Amino acid sequence: MRHFSRINVAAMMLAVCAGMIACADDSRSLLLVVPARPAVVRFCADVARMKNATMVCYEAQQRGGAPVLFLWKALSGDWVKISADDYQSGALLGRGMRRVLIIGTDRAAVAALVELSGRLGDVATIDRLDVMTLANGINDVDPFTSGQWKALARRHDLQLKDLNEDRRRYGRFGKPGEGPVLPKVREPSDLLQAVEPAAILSMPPLEMMEKKAQPLQPAVKSPADK
Repeated sequence: MRHFSRINVAAMMLAVCAGMIACADDSRSLLLVVPARPAVVRFCADVARMKNATMVCYEAQQRGGAPVLFLWKALSGDWVKISADDYQSGALLGRGMRRVLIIGTDRAAVAALVELSGRLGDVATIDRLDVMTLANGINDVDPFTSGQWKALARRHDLQLKDLNEDRRRYGRFGKPGEGPVLPKVREPSDLLQAVEPAAILSMPPLEMMEKKAQPLQPAVKSPADK
């Protein structure tokens, strides 16, 4: 009996340790690295508030020099200029590994930022700046909850599509005449996403979206606006 008890205790310790590792991995913070574009900064500031994420804004240099970096202080709304060494070390960004998402269309600047971010955690990039692409790209890295999707949709006039609509309407066998549909396992946050404009769902131009959006908090300005 004593022999079996030791085995059970060891198994329990292994299970607890595995659970702690999984939780630590799931709790990695999100770091958004965004260009100094007002619309992008405003959208990512909303995401940063929702997810308690860190946001760094960069200004690309015309002749391919290292991007100039600014750290956003969410509580005060201020931008603090930081060096490439400060960024790379992560000393000003908080402890632990991160999910790093670098946004931008300037290939030289993005490449430099990817290199600087290698020690900070897993790095992904988004090479388009429209809000719809940003929303879906961020969701791929750090999924939104259903409530967060709906809040972003209200705030930024996004059109959402329920990916499980047909399944609920037609059941597990799919539409009549199409044969059975094999079940797919999805995370709850994967059931909604921002969608391309369709014939019956049109997406307003970005300029209109910026005019319609009523900030719930003071508008965030990029460093370039100061």
